[in-house]
Amino acid sequence: MDKKTIVRKCLESGTLLSPEALGALHSDSTGDLLKKVVESGRIFISSPDAVLGTGPDQEKGGDTVEKTEHKEEKKPVHTNTSVVFDSPEKRERLTPKDFAGFYTAKYSAIRNMLIKKMPNAVSINKVSGLYSNVDIIGMVASQSHGRFVLEDPTGTIEVVHNDSILPDTVIGVSGFIKEGKLFPKKIVLPDIPLNRTIQTIDNESLLLSPKKTSSESGLVLVPDNLAENPARGAVKNGSSAINILVYKPDKKADVKKAVEWLKYRCIPHPDIPNPTNSYVIEPVPDIFWVVSGDRGFELYKGVTVICTNKTPAKIDLGSLQVTFEE
Repeated sequence: MDKKTIVRKCLESGTLLSPEALGALHSDSTGDLLKKVVESGRIFISSPDAVLGTGPDQEKGGDTVEKTEHKEEKKPVHTNTSVVFDSPEKRERLTPKDFAGFYTAKYSAIRNMLIKKMPNAVSINKVSGLYSNVDIIGMVASQSHGRFVLEDPTGTIEVVHNDSILPDTVIGVSGFIKEGKLFPKKIVLPDIPLNRTIQTIDNESLLLSPKKTSSESGLVLVPDNLAENPARGAVKNGSSAINILVYKPDKKADVKKAVEWLKYRCIPHPDIPNPTNSYVIEPVPDIFWVVSGDRGFELYKGVTVICTNKTPAKIDLGSLQVTFEE
């Protein structure tokens, strides 16, 4: 039975093969083949073209980077571990409504995070009275020295505040109203929740390679292979999944700036954003790779933050230890 026939037979049964499994089973009968495949557990998330070696390895609905094994590796390896990234939504034509919807969706998503911290927040049009204490959630529309404008779907209000706030972000302000201006007692950011479960996969590693590499050991992620920026994906093994967020900023950024974005739960977007992609950091990633700046990493509230655009970084997915390869 030739390889193409084997693949088609397996597809009819809902099973996909790895190249290794295909090579080992090409001489079996169809019945024995399917039985061995299921019993071996060597089932990969991949496409027929990838198994046949005739096209890129892409899962329907997502970009896939399949694991390869190093022959000299002695420790156990999860042969069904893969890295899968979301595919972008493609639209032939964008309308002004799409861009308006982008900002509405961004505001709503982050407001839902903040309302858990500020359950008594009110809309701007309901603010009244002198010296009244209020909680307001809104988007930073503009700012100048010593003040910024906060906006929600019902209106705007000027906030008197000396510290810098990231533009186009959604924040909460708790303070009091005086002469129509809001004087904050506290600025509330959506931030990363503390009660997160840190996800790990033992005996696996992931190489973050800014440039294409010839490495044949373990899982390798190259940003140029991803269809979106930011790009969202996950390392998957059975029921375990480690969420990954990859972002290549227009301006140089370091670990400190990346952590700031996590606090605001938002990645800066261009003046004309892609309305089919979300710049809101949701779900919370387990690994946040910023392809920029001097190399460095930090564990922030369970999120492994890595900055590098030249030196490959290797992550032990069991311990989440990061090492930079020279």
